[in-house]
Amino acid sequence: MNHMNENLQMTLSPWWKQRGWRVAVGLLFIMLVSLYLRGDSLTHWLDNKNRFFFQSQQIPLLLGVDGYYYLDIARELQQGNYQPLDLRRGVPQGLERSTIAPLASVLTASLANLFAVPLEWVAIILAPVLGTLLAVPAFLLGRAFGLRAMTPWLEESRRYDAAAVMGLVTALFTVLSPYMLSRSMLGWYETDPLNVSFAIMAAFFALYYGDVRHKGTRSLWFAGWAVTLLLFYWWWQAAVAVLVLAAGPMLIAFFIMGWRTREALLGSLFMLGCVVIALIFFQGVDALTPTGLVQQFFSLLNFITGDDAQGSFRSVSADVSEQLTVSVERFMENTTGGLIPFTLAIGGLLGLAVTTGYRVLYLTALFFVTALSVTGVRFMIFAAPLFGLGIGFIAFSLWGMKLRLLWRAMAIILISLGIAWWTVPVAESFDSQVPRRKPALFDAMLALRQQTQEDAVIWASWGHGHPLVYYANRGTIADGGYHPAALRYALNFPLTVSDQRLAANWMGFVAAHGLPGLIEANALFGKNEQDWSAGMARLQALLAKGVNGARDLLLSEDGIEKNVLEKRLAFLFPGARRPLYLMLDELLLTEDWFGFGQWDFKQQVSPHQEYLILHDVKPVRPALLNALSSIGKAQIDMGEGEVRFLHGKMALRQITLLGPSGLKGRNFSDNAENSVHIVTDASIGVLAGKSESASLLNQLFFELNGKSPYFMLKQVLLPIYSIWQVTPESSSFNVQKNT
Repeated sequence: MNHMNENLQMTLSPWWKQRGWRVAVGLLFIMLVSLYLRGDSLTHWLDNKNRFFFQSQQIPLLLGVDGYYYLDIARELQQGNYQPLDLRRGVPQGLERSTIAPLASVLTASLANLFAVPLEWVAIILAPVLGTLLAVPAFLLGRAFGLRAMTPWLEESRRYDAAAVMGLVTALFTVLSPYMLSRSMLGWYETDPLNVSFAIMAAFFALYYGDVRHKGTRSLWFAGWAVTLLLFYWWWQAAVAVLVLAAGPMLIAFFIMGWRTREALLGSLFMLGCVVIALIFFQGVDALTPTGLVQQFFSLLNFITGDDAQGSFRSVSADVSEQLTVSVERFMENTTGGLIPFTLAIGGLLGLAVTTGYRVLYLTALFFVTALSVTGVRFMIFAAPLFGLGIGFIAFSLWGMKLRLLWRAMAIILISLGIAWWTVPVAESFDSQVPRRKPALFDAMLALRQQTQEDAVIWASWGHGHPLVYYANRGTIADGGYHPAALRYALNFPLTVSDQRLAANWMGFVAAHGLPGLIEANALFGKNEQDWSAGMARLQALLAKGVNGARDLLLSEDGIEKNVLEKRLAFLFPGARRPLYLMLDELLLTEDWFGFGQWDFKQQVSPHQEYLILHDVKPVRPALLNALSSIGKAQIDMGEGEVRFLHGKMALRQITLLGPSGLKGRNFSDNAENSVHIVTDASIGVLAGKSESASLLNQLFFELNGKSPYFMLKQVLLPIYSIWQVTPESSSFNVQKNT
């Protein structure tokens, strides 16, 4: 009766006094604050167009590079040529994609068509909008828990208002969580904002489904969860992650329902079967079998924890920026703003657990995935709703106290402002983010599209894969989504050798055969397909000899018959079946290219890479140069042949200078191990070890030494990039076939 009187009173009250309007205004205010904080870096973009735009400062850059995968599919949707097999990725086999294009790409293409704007503009604006909409599901989940929290001091007449307050405060601090804000700010075009929104909604629907007793109403809540699950998978298309975050809460609800009545559980299982059929339509039967899901789960878990070494190869996760280890201090700061708001949030979550009982189990999936952020920084985004719920419960508790309305409101406002005082500056610090690639590199990719053949393959750092496919529209060997350890070895090996013939022939072999070709070489030259030590050693020895030398070697050492010989040579020296280009750039210099490419299969270790990049190299007087490095200031004495640091000095073997008049060099002590190579016009250099100095990467990037018939310089803008056409040798059989 009291609830009926309350509802009647609300109906007769002016609209501005009704709870629904007040909540709506509060939620709108939170969303406006969120949108401002996510988009206020626009002025920074416009003031620094030379860093955030390219192609005559007309096209904006994305802050990350993975978003170009979705942009590429959006362009294919606009052109009507999306296919499940993308032959431009993972050359030569291509990569299988879902038969249904990702929702992110569908949404981007639709908005670009609707407003008649370039895809890039939709992409950079979409993230702040979606990040702002995160406030809605956060409010719903916070309010739902507020309606269920049992605190001894709460008067039931205040429950609905207290739950609404909890929802609003939960929404506020969910959208203010610094790392979540950084991953949904202007220019950050990836799946993160809706990943969190869908995870929240899955918990929300499962919570109501588990609580409602009426069969018809319960079915509606299940339908809401099912739609969320399907949209979530369409958005992210990562089966295991989606099932953990979305199916986890519903499994808990099933357990609760089964505890009450088997009849309700059987009806739910029937509806669940319908959802599984829909998922199979998306993903296929094989990926959703128990065995397939278990394999995907452990593969993902091993990648996140850095335990993803594949067979004979080293782990690749440590070299991925989103898989870096997160310290406790960074976790607290990036998720809540610091120790004090983190402690308050933990206290609030403990209070929520005590007052809601088993219902806190619906948050288990969020807690689990957040815990993975210890070794996978990206997963910190899922801490945002937990931060919001923790602070939201504190607000709920304050509102339920037996104090005057003014005191309760003032207490909540002051506490919220105090926590925001910690949180917002950390969030705002991410405004200084710049795109991970420089504009000139994208101009080069567009030039590649104009200057290379349509079926050309670009051999480049795996981190360039997605933008290369999008802007150059050419084939790539690896990208941000496909870079297994064996392929990382294959990509980097030719950069580490000094023999340009070996490097070119290796690149031709991999571009023609891919990883299956390397495995076949193991079977031919080693004991079995996994004998990487013997297989790779023999393959590299043959490729280094060239066609004629390999023929002699095979005849003299293997006693191979002549009719098999030509087939073997055709396999080893396929030539450039597709035009092949090598892109070298600043990013590649900073990667562990030597460690990956010179992996020791027998000892299972990487050699230490001695390759220290020198920036701002400037002459201070004749024969003396100053430079900056990651270990401090450096001074290069070209007269004495040594480099000096604050902690000591080092004798040099050689110094080379690449300038307008060409390459000049001077040799010093043969006993020294290190050399310095400088591009004078670009003010960049490197202190390299003996093997690194002789490597192909160093020859081409710091010396432009492509005088052999295997590498021809096509385009250069140092220190940003240089592009080379690669001409591997081809056996007579392949030459005749191609002719």
